[in-house]
Amino acid sequence: MTAPFAFILIPLILSNVMHMWWVKKDLWPGLAIPVWPRLFGENKTWRGFVVLPLLNGLFSALFALLVPVFPPMMGFPTGFILGLAYMASELPNSLIKRRAGIPPGRSAVSNAWIFTLMDKTDSSLGVSLASHFIFHLSPGQTVLLFLVAVFCHVFFSWLLVLVRLKRHF
Repeated sequence: MTAPFAFILIPLILSNVMHMWWVKKDLWPGLAIPVWPRLFGENKTWRGFVVLPLLNGLFSALFALLVPVFPPMMGFPTGFILGLAYMASELPNSLIKRRAGIPPGRSAVSNAWIFTLMDKTDSSLGVSLASHFIFHLSPGQTVLLFLVAVFCHVFFSWLLVLVRLKRHF
């Protein structure tokens, strides 16, 4: 089970770090248009929905070539779908935060732990559920993937704050 987890998580980690760098450098500013600002805020942009799945598709294709666990042709489309699942699964959290009056890119003042928990688990849940169907994971494997993904998300969020690629945890 290590190979599918690595195939899922390593490209996502790389594509997310690259996406943060992409946003920080303001590359493709024409795509930095909010998806639906009233519902999701200003930070959920079309650039994220284009760049992250494309990067994840490319990293997954490269991984599939280097690690012969899956057919190489499976790399890009699988990575692209997982990148979309990652982005789409952040939308409900953004919607809830906007409805709670939390500005985009800010932390909650009250019940902050709930929103931090949602921030660190939303995309992991979406990717785990998508992976469950794509890779025919058992329920136990899906839960394990979710837990490993959350750990990775927390660890890399902390690391990216430390190296100043990300503003806050």
